[in-house]
Amino acid sequence: MLVIVDLDDTLCNTWEAARWSVLRLLPHLIRKRKFKALLYILTQRYKELEQSRELHLLDLDELVESFMERIYQKISEDDLREMFELVDRTFFSNLKPYPDAIEFLKGLKEMNAKVVLVTDSSSEWQRKKLEYLNLKHYFDHLIISG
Repeated sequence: MLVIVDLDDTLCNTWEAARWSVLRLLPHLIRKRKFKALLYILTQRYKELEQSRELHLLDLDELVESFMERIYQKISEDDLREMFELVDRTFFSNLKPYPDAIEFLKGLKEMNAKVVLVTDSSSEWQRKKLEYLNLKHYFDHLIISG
């Protein structure tokens, strides 16, 4: 038996973790007086980014950089690093497997199923999530399009 699964919002709460990251970023933007970025988020203009194929293939640091450069022509490396570290820390502290995901994967392994992860994002970013969630060992193969 061959079973193909996805990672984001199938096995784990990726969008929920991302939303927490954005919420945690808001006070930081206020403290740093990045009001244009704050307005961009509050008016939900970021939703246009969800439709961008290229942004789905970026690592988190590249995504933060791309987001900020859409709003500001120049932003300091220190500001970018601070934002990336905050978003990364918040994202991973909120990223969790769904309640039945691990039992599902264990059950497939007990049935001797070949389990393949097919997912679409940056390879480095997806592998980091798999390591953090301790899920990588459940898969016989990984197919990551980014």
